Amino acid sequence: MPQIVQLEKPKVRGPDPYGFIRTETAQDILRSLALVQSIDGPAITMISGAPGIGKTETLLDHCRENEEAIYVAIAAGAISVRPRAVGRGGNLA
Repeated sequence: MPQIVQLEKPKVRGPDPYGFIRTETAQDILRSLALVQSIDGPAITMISGAPGIGKTETLLDHCRENEEAIYVAIAAGAISVRPRAVGRGGNLA
């Protein structure tokens, strides 16, 4: 009698649908950050742009990937400082 044998599908992970995507804007921001990091000694940069273009997500991803990076948001007299991330995908400390 014929027997049906099910083969296991290979476990291939596609891109994380909720993960960081390097858009053209993200690449521009990351180039600016790389330039600042190449400076010998303390340095700072400011990133600004229209709402929703990925500024915050790009900077937070950069902080997760670079333990020396610190994210500081300043808006209308309020300041928010987020030290480097605990780990990839982790919460910021």
